[in-house]
Amino acid sequence: MRARLVFAVVCLASSLAGAEESAHQVEGPTAKEPRAEGPAAKDAAVKVPPTWSVGAGVGYGTVSLMLMSPAGTNLGVLGMSQGTLSVEHAQGAHDWLLLSVSAGYGSQTTPSAGLGSNSSNLDREDTGKSIGGFVGLRHIFTDQQVVEVSGWLGIGGSWSESKTSYTATYPLTGLTSTNRWSSISALAGLAFDRRLLEGMYLRLNLSVLQAGRSWGLARQSQTPDVESSGTNLGLRLAPALELRMVL
Repeated sequence: MRARLVFAVVCLASSLAGAEESAHQVEGPTAKEPRAEGPAAKDAAVKVPPTWSVGAGVGYGTVSLMLMSPAGTNLGVLGMSQGTLSVEHAQGAHDWLLLSVSAGYGSQTTPSAGLGSNSSNLDREDTGKSIGGFVGLRHIFTDQQVVEVSGWLGIGGSWSESKTSYTATYPLTGLTSTNRWSSISALAGLAFDRRLLEGMYLRLNLSVLQAGRSWGLARQSQTPDVESSGTNLGLRLAPALELRMVL
C-alpha cells in the first residue's frame, strides 16, 4: 500500500514538471516577442518635430524709401553693421512665434584733405549706433523644399543715433551735429532657409515694409535743439544672414 502511494506521488510530480516545462516552451517566445518588436517599432515611430529654434548673425546697411516720414518723402542709406539674435517657438506645423533683437555700431573718419579745399582745416568723424527688437509670427509657405520660404509680421521698437563731428586741425572751435531717433513700428519681411546639416540652417532674412511712429531730436553746436515727430510708412530693406539651429 505504501509502495503504491509513493509511486502515485512520483507520477504526479513528474506530470506537473512536464506540464510546467511545456508551458515555458510555449510561452517563452511569446513573452519575448514584444522585446523583439521594440526596435522596429521605435524605428517606425514618427520623429517629434522641433519646438524651438535659435539663431545669430549679422546684417549690414538699411535702404529705406519712406513715402511718409517726419522729414517728408526721402530715400536713405545707412551703412552700419548690426548683430542679430532671434528665438522662435513652434505654434503648429507651419507657424512660429518669433522674438528678434539687434544692435549695431559704425564709425568713419574722413581726413581734412577729403572734405574739399574750403574745409582743409577740418577732420570729419561720423559715428552711428542703434538697438532694436520686435516680436511677431512667421508662416512657412514652402515646406520640405530645398529652400524654405516664409513670411513674417511683427511689431517692435528701435533707437538710433548718428553723430558728425568736425575737429579743427589748428585751434578753432569744433562743430558737432547729432541726430537721435526712436520709433514704434509694424514690420513685415521674408525669410529664406537653406538646410546645411541635420538641425542646422542658413537663413537670409529681409525686412520689406515698415509703418509706425517716430520721434526725433536734432542737436547742433551753438544752436537750439530741434524736435520732430511723425508717421513712417514705406519700404525698408535690411538684409541679415543668420546661422540657425532647431532644438
